[in-house]
Amino acid sequence: MRKSWLDSTRGALLLLGASACVVAALWVLVFTTFPDNITAAVLHYSVGVGVDFIGEGGQVIMLPIAGTVLLVLNALFAYILRNVNVAASWILLSSSLIVQFIFLAAYL
Repeated sequence: MRKSWLDSTRGALLLLGASACVVAALWVLVFTTFPDNITAAVLHYSVGVGVDFIGEGGQVIMLPIAGTVLLVLNALFAYILRNVNVAASWILLSSSLIVQFIFLAAYL
């Protein structure tokens, strides 16, 4: 009997790996576009008003930190739930990838 996609470990690892790649890309973008010694950074810009919010340069790093924390927590809870409720495990892994793309879009 063939295993379904939901029972596949390979599918779970694929989602987890894709999420990890997106959060790694976010880390690379943050470190390549903002130098360490920057004291102020434009954190929000709108076309109609211009610069809306200027913050400390260290605040830019909060997006990849939040993405990494959510990735680890979702992976941990998905691993714990994999034998109890497979659907919940897949929802956690899928939402992790969606959240990483939202953080990446928020940065760009």
